[in-house]
Amino acid sequence: LVIQISQPGNNVYNPAASINKIITIIQGITILSRFNIPDKFINDNNFVIPPPTSNRSGAIKYISSNPDIAEIIGDKIKIKGIGSCTISAIQLATPQFRSASISTIFTVNDTDCDSDGIGDTIDQDDDNDGIDIANELDELDEDGDGDPFTNPLDTDGDSIPDYIDFDDDGDNVPTANELDTENADGDDNPYTNPKDTDNDGIPDYLDPDDDGDGILTRNEDTNANLDPSDDVTDPAVGPDFLNPDVAVETIVEAYRSHTFTLTTSVTVTLLDLVLTNGSEELIRESLFLGTIDNAFNATFLVEPVFTND
Repeated sequence: LVIQISQPGNNVYNPAASINKIITIIQGITILSRFNIPDKFINDNNFVIPPPTSNRSGAIKYISSNPDIAEIIGDKIKIKGIGSCTISAIQLATPQFRSASISTIFTVNDTDCDSDGIGDTIDQDDDNDGIDIANELDELDEDGDGDPFTNPLDTDGDSIPDYIDFDDDGDNVPTANELDTENADGDDNPYTNPKDTDNDGIPDYLDPDDDGDGILTRNEDTNANLDPSDDVTDPAVGPDFLNPDVAVETIVEAYRSHTFTLTTSVTVTLLDLVLTNGSEELIRESLFLGTIDNAFNATFLVEPVFTND
């Protein structure tokens, strides 16, 4: 931009010589800040990326350093895998402003339903009931979608799929206690030789009436504490639900509560960070690393939906 400056004369002064001044107008600086994406779990849904704060208006584009963990779809993230990646936000240049970018670390955590320290995505027995997850999914592909997780088995119809249900048949006796707990066949796999107390061909962990006396295992709970294993009429035989000679019915219309644990781990990665002062000795430095809204370690109870099937 060229500006010409001149001043006319008068009866005292002659006109001033004109001069030209060049003024360069540069683009404004875009400032992005406070960009933080809360950690998520592998089974979380797609979500809108919380945008960074900007000193100007304008569209923001996002880039993922690892689409196998987080895939960018417009302004949303689709969770694809477990791990951490860098999400960059870029506000493109305009005639008035320069472009700018800011990055943050986004972490996808695994779940651990049975709290055994092994993430569910690699845990062969998510609910620690002694049965591999592959045997508790939609093995026959009954819904025809080729994905066994979309229609997993739910033997007792309590809305908790068998692969995370510690009591698959809803008789209030944990599945793990109804398998081959004594390793009778010597193969160290409790699933291959599960108990079948009444020899009806239905293993106890799937049999609502384990001893075949006509009384549901769940209802052979005299003290109605949701634990049939502590109701024993004849100690020589064991709990009443395994004794066909004892058929005392106590109506129980509830399943045992299920306990689940969620654990969040946080990884902070600082890239290309240099902290110095004039003498190259760090005295004090404060870094704002954002906030994580949904990071928590918690154990909570889930009440299964009771069905009287």
